[in-house]
Amino acid sequence: MEPDLPDHLAKLIGTQSTDEKTREEASSYVSNLLANDCPNLYRLSCSTILSNESPIQAVKLSYILIWQSSFFLLHNWKGFLPDQRNRMKDAILRGLFLPDQSIRDLAAHALCLIGQCDIPFGFQNDIFQVLSTPICNQQYQPCCTIGCFVALKELVLQNLLSPEYPNYFNSGQTISHAYNFIMSNFTVFEVIDFIDFLKSFSVILPFYKEFFHNADTRNEMLNLMNNVFSTMQKPVHDALYDLLIEIFYCFYDDILNNMANIFGITSNSLVLFNNPDLIYPAILFWHKVAKFEIQRVKFIQNRMNKKHNIIYLGVVEKSSPNLVNPFLAIIYKFTTEVIEEDNFNDINLCEVASDCLRKFSALTSNVFDQLTPYFKEKIASTDWKERQSALYAIWCMSKHQTHDINISREENVKITFSLTNFYQTIALTEVMKCFNDDHVANKVLSLSILEVIFRLSAEISQNIHQIRSIKVFFNQAFYDQKVLRTDIPSIIAGKICDIIRSIAKHNKKKQSEGFCTFYSDFVNLLFLVFHRNDIIDPILGFKCTETICQLFSAAPDDMCGLLIEKLQEILSFLQRIFDNKEQLFENGSDVQQHIKQCCVIIFSVVKRMGPGIAPHCESIMNCLLRCLTMKSIIIQEEALISLTAMIRSLQSSIQLYIPQIVEIFELSQESGISEIIESSAYTITNLYKCVTSEMIIYNQRVFSRLFTQVQDQNLILKTRISLLFAIGNIISFLGISSEPFLTPFAIQLSHYLSIPINPLYSGDIENCSNTYPILLDGFYILFEVSQNLPFFVEYIKNFKEVMKIFDNISKYPQMMTQNMAISSLKLIHIILSNIEIICSISQRIRALMHGRKIKGIVQLIMKSNYENEINEFAHDVFDMLNRC
Repeated sequence: MEPDLPDHLAKLIGTQSTDEKTREEASSYVSNLLANDCPNLYRLSCSTILSNESPIQAVKLSYILIWQSSFFLLHNWKGFLPDQRNRMKDAILRGLFLPDQSIRDLAAHALCLIGQCDIPFGFQNDIFQVLSTPICNQQYQPCCTIGCFVALKELVLQNLLSPEYPNYFNSGQTISHAYNFIMSNFTVFEVIDFIDFLKSFSVILPFYKEFFHNADTRNEMLNLMNNVFSTMQKPVHDALYDLLIEIFYCFYDDILNNMANIFGITSNSLVLFNNPDLIYPAILFWHKVAKFEIQRVKFIQNRMNKKHNIIYLGVVEKSSPNLVNPFLAIIYKFTTEVIEEDNFNDINLCEVASDCLRKFSALTSNVFDQLTPYFKEKIASTDWKERQSALYAIWCMSKHQTHDINISREENVKITFSLTNFYQTIALTEVMKCFNDDHVANKVLSLSILEVIFRLSAEISQNIHQIRSIKVFFNQAFYDQKVLRTDIPSIIAGKICDIIRSIAKHNKKKQSEGFCTFYSDFVNLLFLVFHRNDIIDPILGFKCTETICQLFSAAPDDMCGLLIEKLQEILSFLQRIFDNKEQLFENGSDVQQHIKQCCVIIFSVVKRMGPGIAPHCESIMNCLLRCLTMKSIIIQEEALISLTAMIRSLQSSIQLYIPQIVEIFELSQESGISEIIESSAYTITNLYKCVTSEMIIYNQRVFSRLFTQVQDQNLILKTRISLLFAIGNIISFLGISSEPFLTPFAIQLSHYLSIPINPLYSGDIENCSNTYPILLDGFYILFEVSQNLPFFVEYIKNFKEVMKIFDNISKYPQMMTQNMAISSLKLIHIILSNIEIICSISQRIRALMHGRKIKGIVQLIMKSNYENEINEFAHDVFDMLNRC
């Protein structure tokens, strides 16, 4: 053992200590290694992993530290001596052979890191042989086999393997034989290890596809799988079905020769009524099959007049006649007397099976043909379970459109007409009757099905007769029973909101006669729900508020007076709350929730009315300013959103309230709460946009506050970056008037470029995708505003720093998003537009613009499926690069 290894091990273990002093000292030691001494960190980490005396926790932490220092490794691997590189590889590979699953996972990820570094030094020459040798080798423990499969999985996912590498064929034969051996002797392995194997094999199967191309070979695979299904453990079944769907995807073009086996496997699962957890993955499998074929049909239909080599086999169409009855049996078996609102924790097999049949109905008319007589028979049954099954059958038949590739457009129209006619003549009436069912579950489900019908059929949602029928239904079912009464469960009140919201969505762009006729009835009913005592219930409150907003956004022009009436009702309601201080303090959280809902409704009225809200702005502003003085995150955030809507609606008329808004901004920035800080920055940005010249006298106060916050390390990075974004936008609005603040802005942009964002570390690709566009936009604004100022020369030199971003985009193109593309193009364009001036400053920048990285990024954007305008912009920039 190396002399300093015991102390290193003690420090690693110390990072997990419950003693604060020990933990802080150990963490400081580790942080110092990461920041200042990576070579020593690698030496000690390898020694820890390779030593038999190292505690498991120390080994885990060593892999984590290697991963955390990956940025250094990527940029300095070529400087390592061959012995150092080999020792690192030995340490990584050892972890694959350890029994601990978490260590094997960490080692597999570390191997990918080494792979990226070592390709120029021959990593590919022996990787297949190294990972194939321990697989099903009696000289190695079973866990070594699993570790090698996990490593292959990660290498495939990272695209670090190629069939062109030496020993690919031998490794493929090993993998094929290993599958047969492991599936035949799965009891040799720990359950968790066997699941790891199944998951890994699912990923690497496409890579080794050629070794399983024969249908007979695949049938042998499926027979072995079928034997393993005798293990009645949900995690095993989940992993087996993940592998089964991968086989379906991978060999779809020739899958019909295997469908008898696949159908047999799923049929056995679908009847396991005593173990519903094992039914679910089988249903999910067929759901994925249907979704896959729908995507294929869409692709073919979109290219009907173009050449394509896409095969569509109609597996669902061929299988559905024999699946509908088993699925209906599941629906009947697992009907429930209690339907809970949005229960995300428990799987409802009725809903899952129904949703799968609904997917089937998009591919074939067989489902509709089988379910129509079923519905008519069961809806009148004396058995409540059969009546509930009939209601689920309606959901199974519902669909947006048909994707049956084998029927003509005329036949498709006919099928759609038949479905709509069925809804209008039979289903709607029968479903409304079910609201009077003795079982509450059927009562609730009937409303859910009504919502489905209106949500999926624009024709029904815009039909005056159907809207009248639902309005009459509401009158009979709710007005007579007083929807304000809490003995009508909140779940039913929520379903009312769902139905109205679906109707409103279909009438937003163009209001139908029926919608306009009964608009006020819907609004009044929603406000009855809004004034229920249980509106503070999160689900009901959200549904009711969102539906009111949806209905207000779709308001016909002649109903704007009704919106103002309801606005005054909300403002009066809020005033009563403000005046009743005892209620405000005694029922704090409930009242806050209600105030938040009111702010959301105010926002929707302001947004719909636009400049027409001006006559009522004083009462709204007074109310919002009162809300913003309350010490409540949820109220302040919604009030700021509403205030922003007021600013955008009133435009220059908002200037009367500038002092109060600036003061609110300053108070909000002092809150220390990220959401409030970000929302208030967005508000002040919109204020600058609307009344730019009037805001100049507040520049010092606003910028001083924002720059202070941007440098506050107590705020999370996302918040500080959003503030930097706000500063950039304000500068773009002010133009040359922002000159005193350009240099501090440039300093902050450069500072955030120096923050190490490692795209290989967990979550950082997403962070980069969100952060980089803001930094690129910031530099674009800086260059654009300063073009005619003496500081331009100094600012433009920062472009060399910006290349750090482009370097990472080149290395990790998966972080490219549409926003990143736009920001990159804008910045490159402004540099090219000033290239002559820039060349007089720095020939280095011109060389960078000629480099492969910049051109490669622009070409990447050109090849992506972004909007036409972005694509055209990319081509223009590329032409400029070629002329540069």
